[in-house]
Amino acid sequence: MTTLQRLLAGLLITASLMVFGFLVTHAASNSAFIGYVKYTLDLCNNKLYIGQYTPTCNYQPTQMLYLKSTGYIYVDDHTANAIFVISPKTNKIIKTIQIGSCKPLGMTYDPVNGYIYVACIKSNTIAVINPARYRVVATISSPYLDGPITTWYDPVTGYIYVWNAGNNKIVIINPTINSVVGLFPYGGVGIIYNPINGYLYVLFPNGTYIIINQRTNETVTEGSLGFRPSLGAFVHNGASYIAYMISLHSLYVVKFTNIAMVVLRKLWLGNNITATLIIPTSMAYDPRNGYLYIAGHGKVIVINPSTGEIVGTISVGGPPNYVFYNPANGYIYVLNSGSGSISIISTTLQTSQPPITTYAIVGIIVIIAVIAAVIIKARRR
Repeated sequence: MTTLQRLLAGLLITASLMVFGFLVTHAASNSAFIGYVKYTLDLCNNKLYIGQYTPTCNYQPTQMLYLKSTGYIYVDDHTANAIFVISPKTNKIIKTIQIGSCKPLGMTYDPVNGYIYVACIKSNTIAVINPARYRVVATISSPYLDGPITTWYDPVTGYIYVWNAGNNKIVIINPTINSVVGLFPYGGVGIIYNPINGYLYVLFPNGTYIIINQRTNETVTEGSLGFRPSLGAFVHNGASYIAYMISLHSLYVVKFTNIAMVVLRKLWLGNNITATLIIPTSMAYDPRNGYLYIAGHGKVIVINPSTGEIVGTISVGGPPNYVFYNPANGYIYVLNSGSGSISIISTTLQTSQPPITTYAIVGIIVIIAVIAAVIIKARRR
C-alpha cells in the first residue's frame, strides 16, 4: 500500500468514527432527554423570558386549566384574586378576569354550559365564570361551603362537586341552576374521580378509602391501600384508569376498578427521594415520553414510572406548587407560587443545532476536499 493509499484509508476511518460517534451521542441524548425550561412568564408584568428566570413577583398561581373549546389556558391566582387567560401560542396573558375577594384555590370546567367554577376559600363561595365573556356571571353560596378547595365535574350526573377543607364535606352543585342540591357527609385527604365508571374514590389519612357511586350517592365498598399516599398523577388510556402515587420512598402504580383500588406494583425510589422532593406538591404525566414530573423544592423531579428511577431534575422558580401537561402544545407548565411565575418546560430537543443530515453533508464535503487536495499534491510531485 502506497503512502497516498494509507493516508486516504486513515482519513476515511477517522471520518467514519466521527460520524458514528456523533450519531450514537445524538441518539443517546435524544432517548434520555427530560426537557428544559424554554420560557418563563412573569405574571406581574406579563413578560416572557427566554429560559429559566426568577422574577420578583408576589402573585401565587395555584391551578391551571386548558379549554379545548377556547384554545386558551386559565390560571387562578390566590394573591391577585384573578383568573389569567393565557394563549398557548404566545404563552402570554391576553385577559385578566377579576373575581373580587375570592382567594381561589381550585377550579373546574363544565363542558355543557361552558362555565368555569372557581373555589373561593376566603369568601366560602363558588365563582361561576363565562370564559367567552371573561367575567363572573354568578356566585354560589351555601352554609355547607366551608373552605372550598377541590372542584371537579362529573359528566355522568352533570353535577359539580366541591370538597371543603373546613368541614371535610363534599358539596354537590347543579350547574343548571347554579345552586347547592346535595351533600356527602364525609371527605378525606384526597378525592379522585374516575371518568370511566363515574365513581368517587375518597382517600383517608390512614391509607383507607371508600368508593362512592355518584348516581345513587351510595357507598359501593371500603378498602385499604396499605400505604399513605401524598400525591398522585392519573392516566386514562381509554380502557382503564391508572394512578401513580408517591408515599415516602416508593412509587405505587394503582388501578381503579368498580370494587377496589388495586396496587399493581411498588417501585423503590431510593433513600434520597424525600430529601430531594422536600414536600412534593403536584405531579403530572407526560404521555409523549412516559415520564412523571413532580414539583419539589425549587425544582421539578423527573421519574421514569416503569423503573422508579429519578432520571433528572429541572430547576424552576421557587417554590413550584402545580405541574400541568398541556396537550395542545406538549409543554409542561409549572406554577411557581414563590416567584409569581410560570416555568414552561419543553421536552423536545432544542433545534438550535443543524440536523444530522447537515452534519453528514458537511462531513462528506470536507472529506472529498481533503482527498482532492492530497491527490493534486501527489500528482504535482
